[in-house]
Order: sequence, then structure tokens, then C-alpha cells
Amino acid sequence: MQNVSLDLERRYYSRPSAFGDMQQAATGSLFTAANRLIQTGIATIIVLEYSAFLPNSSMILERVKSAVDYYLKSATAVAVEEGAKEISRQGYTKEELEKKILEFIIENRMCTSFASF
Repeated sequence: MQNVSLDLERRYYSRPSAFGDMQQAATGSLFTAANRLIQTGIATIIVLEYSAFLPNSSMILERVKSAVDYYLKSATAVAVEEGAKEISRQGYTKEELEKKILEFIIENRMCTSFASF
């Protein structure tokens, strides 16, 4: 699963940003690192969950790749990018951060028809 996360991160960050070139000037800063980690973690969980609901006719890796492609083209990718920035800025405690990330993931699921589970 680590390879899937790394592939998702590489593909996500190599795509043009939906908001132009608004990257932080201070690359390597703690904020940027935390933001990227939160964003990658949220995206990975959302994609893996979505891939679990795709038809079982294909191999699991194909389902995950399909889910990554769908995610990168969806409004969810933009929401995760902005949400991770906002979460990173807040300075939450560990417990608050865990709760906020989980709430964000639940609110931004790609398989909303399964949201009641």
C-alpha cells in the first residue's frame, strides 16, 4: 500500500494546481511538510476507500489506479488540497488534529452512497 500512496502523491503533485502556482514560497518549511503529509494521507484514505467499492471484475491494483485517476479529475482533489491547507494552519493538538482529519475524510468521501455505513 505504500507504493500506492507514493504513486498518488507523485501524480497529485505533478498535476497543475487548480489554483495556479500558489505554492508556498518557503518550500521545506514545517507548514508545507505538515500540509503535504496531511493532504497525502487524506487523499490516500479517500482513494483506497473508493477503490473498495469499484467492481471486483478487475485486479485490485487496477481498481486502485482507476480510483486515483477518478480522484485526480474530481472536485474532491481540490477540496482535499484546500482542506489540508486549512487544517495545517490551525495548530490543533494531536487529538484535535485526528478528529478534524477524520471529520474531513467523512465529509469528502467519493462514495457518498455508502456514507451511512
